[in-house]
Amino acid sequence: MVVAAFWDVIELRMKVFDCLRDDRCDADLASCARVHGTWTNLALNALWLGYPRTQDGSDGDRNRKRTEAIALLPRDRRQDYASRISVLDFSELHSMLVHAMFDRLKFPRLKEVILSNFHNEPKRFRLSKYLQPTLESLKLVDKSTDEDHNWLTSSFLDDVANRCPSLKEVLFWAPYTSINPVDLVQFFRSIRPQAISLDFGEYASEVLTYDVLSALSHYGCLESLVFAPDKAKYADIEVDHLQRFFDATENPFPSLKRLELVLEENAVPLIPQCFPTVTWLRLDVTSYLRDESILKPIANMSQLQILEIVGDGERREYNHTIPARAFIPLGSLSQLKSLKIGTSFYPSCKREEGSEDEDDGFFSPDDKFLIADASDMFSGLTALEHLSINTLEYEGPDHLWESISEFCPRLRSIEFVGALKLLNVVSPNAPILENVTDMAIEQVKASEAALHE
Repeated sequence: MVVAAFWDVIELRMKVFDCLRDDRCDADLASCARVHGTWTNLALNALWLGYPRTQDGSDGDRNRKRTEAIALLPRDRRQDYASRISVLDFSELHSMLVHAMFDRLKFPRLKEVILSNFHNEPKRFRLSKYLQPTLESLKLVDKSTDEDHNWLTSSFLDDVANRCPSLKEVLFWAPYTSINPVDLVQFFRSIRPQAISLDFGEYASEVLTYDVLSALSHYGCLESLVFAPDKAKYADIEVDHLQRFFDATENPFPSLKRLELVLEENAVPLIPQCFPTVTWLRLDVTSYLRDESILKPIANMSQLQILEIVGDGERREYNHTIPARAFIPLGSLSQLKSLKIGTSFYPSCKREEGSEDEDDGFFSPDDKFLIADASDMFSGLTALEHLSINTLEYEGPDHLWESISEFCPRLRSIEFVGALKLLNVVSPNAPILENVTDMAIEQVKASEAALHE
């Protein structure tokens, strides 16, 4: 009888189980729901409650499918499932018609809302219906190029601050917004989130002022601060604002653990001063001066466990990259577990043989990354478990791999985007990476000598 009653809920069978039948967790819950009548509501609630996002922010398509399923249900049945759902994900559902399907619905368990505006939809079209006291996470991607259709407005910020007292996570990606720094200051002083992600595109340095930084640091509860995650090419915060913030703030960001930002090279020394407690750091730096001491301030952040340093890989302009020898001081980070160096590290000092521009003077003799340099860099990274290096198409030197093998016994995964000599893999004297279980290499270069080994 329980089975019959369960399958009488035809929209559940058609709109939920059919689209989720390949998911092991959902299949188990569906089985539980059909076994015993007392389990039915518990299993239904678990199915519709949604899934927490993983560390990289992904959840597959499951939350989006639930959101779409509600819109497709008969009108008289939508409220039943709206009462169970905790995540509304409109990241790929941009139509006003879809949002109209949610009019007059109540979401008593709603914890997270993800909104997107890619098509210059009318301003906000009653977005306030998703703002409520239970909301803990709000993510808004507004890429409308028309100011009259921007969703991120001062009135929207006021609505969020007044209606969402439990807000813990905020994501605003609005590269074309005309939001005023004064509005952001008022907003950030009205809420107490633990995680904030902001992307204001080329206007970032105009929006992220000293006052905004002070407001972000005001309550001291922020744990994650991500600026311009969408591969921005502009500095997020001007060095003058950072300097003023440091000079005027006694205890800046006391709880901050994660920081991601794009900045100019002269702002690097202010990172450990303005963000002293960070253990997870991602920097996008363009180096015009090619100063070999540029990363020394970062090397003094002994508490770092995750470090990612990237450059502008699209331009591939060597004169704007960090010198290879500048990475040597990072060897002092004895607690570092994950190191990623992307499109800013050229330790080989030569292009691949046969390259059209092999002799174009791209590298300077002063940039050589010697055996002693590799040893100094990796000898202190004994806690390293994950390593990723991107040298584009350039070949990594032999002694780089030898040092990694000698000094990083805990290394479990390694990714190399560039060219690797075959001898470093198949030679009897090839470096041994005993504990590595996951390795990805973009290109292996086989020399004639290697083919005769």
